Amino acid sequence: MRWQQSLHTARAHTADRPLNTTADLDALPTITSKWLFTQCASYDSLDHEQRQLLAGMGLTAERARALAPPPKPPQPSRPARPRVKNSPSSIAAGLPYARSWAAQHGNLTSAGYRTEHDGFPLGWWLYRQRRAAYTHLKRTGQPWPHHDQLATLDPWWNPPWRATWNHSYHQAHAHYSTGHTYPNNTTKWIRTQQRAWDQLHPHQQHLMTTLGIHSPTPLCRYNNHPANLTNQPTQLINTNKTNPEHETHSPQPHPTPTPKQHQTPHQPQPTN
Repeated sequence: MRWQQSLHTARAHTADRPLNTTADLDALPTITSKWLFTQCASYDSLDHEQRQLLAGMGLTAERARALAPPPKPPQPSRPARPRVKNSPSSIAAGLPYARSWAAQHGNLTSAGYRTEHDGFPLGWWLYRQRRAAYTHLKRTGQPWPHHDQLATLDPWWNPPWRATWNHSYHQAHAHYSTGHTYPNNTTKWIRTQQRAWDQLHPHQQHLMTTLGIHSPTPLCRYNNHPANLTNQPTQLINTNKTNPEHETHSPQPHPTPTPKQHQTPHQPQPTN
C-alpha cells in the first residue's frame, strides 16, 4: 500500500512532465525524486504489474535502466580481527599478575577494584573471578574449578564477607604499622567493627587483633602515635587517661556517687 501511495504522489508531480534525464527527476520534489530513482535502481526486481504502472508514467524499462544510478563500488574487505587467545577476564590472563601481587603484598585482598598491577586491571580481574566462583557454585552446587589456583596465593582471596571489608582493613593496617594517625573514616570503621564484634567472622576478629583490637570494648579515642618510640609494633592507646569514665559507650557501670556529709556551718569566733 505504501508503494501504491508513493506511485499516486509521483503521478501527481509528473503529470505532463518528461522523465527523460536525471535532471528531470532532480527537478521533482525530493521525496518523489528519491522514490523514482529507487524504482529505477531496483527495476529488475519489481513485479510485472509494478512495471506496467511505471510505464504508464513514461518510465519504461529502457528509460529506467538508463536513469538508474551506477552501482556502488564494492567495499574492500576488512581483515578479520585475530581472536584473543585469553580474554582479560580469563583465569590465565590474570594469574601471573596475581602471583606477582601476592609475592609483594602477601595477599590478594589488598587490591581494590581499581587497582592496576604492571598495567593489568588486577582489581577488576579479581572481582570477575569472585563473580565466576559465585555463579558456578549457585548453578552447579560445586566449588569453582579454579579456586585452588588462587587459594594457594591467598586462602582468603574470596572471603565469605564483602571484599571491601578487606580494603578498609588494609588501609587501617597501613596507618597502624607506620605509626600514622588514623583518618576519621578509619576510626569510624574500627568502632563499627567493635560494635558488631560478635557478628564478625573468626578470621575477621583475628585480623582486628593485628590492629590492637582484641574485644568489642572499650570504645575509646584511638591514637596510634606511641608515647615512647620503640622497635615494638605501635599499640592503640587511650588518650583519655585522666577520666576513663568518659569513654564513649563503655559497658562498665558508673560508680554510684556517695552522698556528701552535711557539715555544720562554721561559726565565726568573737573577736576580743
